[in-house]
Amino acid sequence: MNARRCCLLILLLQLAGCAVYQPAPLPSPDLEPRSLAELAVAPRAHPLLASVPVDLAAPLSEWDLARITLAISPDLAALRSQADVAEAQLFASGLLPDPQLSVGLGNPSGAGLVTVLSGALAIELSSLLTRAPRQDAARANVEAAHHDLGWREWLTINQVRTLVRRIDALQHQRSVATDASELARKRLAIDRDNLGSGDARIDDVSLSQIAFLDAQDRTLALSRALRSAQLQLNALVGLSPRIELTLAPAEPAADDRACDVVPTLSARALASRLDLMALRDGYQAQEAQLHAATRAALPLPQLSLSRDRDSGAIWTSGATATLALPLWNRGRGDIAVAQATRTQLATEYRARVHQMNADIATLCVDLDALTQQREALAVELPSLREAGARLASASRDGGVLRVSFEAVRAALLDKELALLGIDQARSETQVALETAVGDFIWKDRP
Repeated sequence: MNARRCCLLILLLQLAGCAVYQPAPLPSPDLEPRSLAELAVAPRAHPLLASVPVDLAAPLSEWDLARITLAISPDLAALRSQADVAEAQLFASGLLPDPQLSVGLGNPSGAGLVTVLSGALAIELSSLLTRAPRQDAARANVEAAHHDLGWREWLTINQVRTLVRRIDALQHQRSVATDASELARKRLAIDRDNLGSGDARIDDVSLSQIAFLDAQDRTLALSRALRSAQLQLNALVGLSPRIELTLAPAEPAADDRACDVVPTLSARALASRLDLMALRDGYQAQEAQLHAATRAALPLPQLSLSRDRDSGAIWTSGATATLALPLWNRGRGDIAVAQATRTQLATEYRARVHQMNADIATLCVDLDALTQQREALAVELPSLREAGARLASASRDGGVLRVSFEAVRAALLDKELALLGIDQARSETQVALETAVGDFIWKDRP
């Protein structure tokens, strides 16, 4: 009876040391629209963006929207939970293996015999040998997870900046197209009145109608593009589509002279890009995993201490060593997988660096081409504006054919919108270049 009580006590002690399951039902999704006034924007740190409060009542700059996104974006919150998993894995890697306790009872048949008792305490030494490299691997994985999170946040920050600049540029383009559409509408109304009184020709009225429809189509197309960019920005930040953001004027495109030294930008990116840091951390983690697999292949025994009582009430103490014979397996499979994974990570790192250099070179070429295109257009546009004004006056007086004026007017509108489109492309390409470099190029960290 005492032996049974002892076994029961051991079982209760084991249960007392176990964790207790606590259910956590999946929360219902929040589909209610969120207003800026209801947001609790707690500043969140990022290696490349200073953590400062945001005034939600003022027009929001691209940096304000980036900070709001870091604070409330559901996509970034999901990525941070992955970093939490890496932290938990680091905690698990440092835990020592639990010893194994075995207890046995036996009831012999026969007079004068006592209950047989047996007990053994065993521990696996191989887990102790691989503990240090497993911890090193887990630490490197935590660093990789944090660097990868920082890189994903960096990509999101620059996506926000790009959309803010695109919205600002599309608003300017729509304003130009709207003004042209309104002038064309007034000209069409005048021509129709003159046609009714016999003072205008039907072909001139048709030209005015075509000009109005063209300008109206441009305005509607730009309005659709603008609304699409606004919805993309709200989704990226984590806001309801119903919320209308009041944005501050976007920052103008900067000087492109930073592209004169592409190798310098590549070297800077190699040192500053968080995704490359994450890949290097992942490689170090795999080095530690290979070290752990090599140690685990050593044929260390499982030690066991025992204490037994036979049916004649004789106690016996002993020790047992269980040793795996390294004949066929020898841990070669785990070592081969670890080595192949290490080679794969090294190859991925080289491929990422190669793509990084190609992206930086391509973006610099694009910036140079856009700058030359803008300069060429900016030189000719003033004279085209002057010619358009003269032709408009001459057309009203009947000194110039309407078809000539409409051709110049349409070309002028095309070039005005083209100049704004080039400015938009330059501004967005500069953000893309900073994204590829992994740091700010034209200004200090905001």
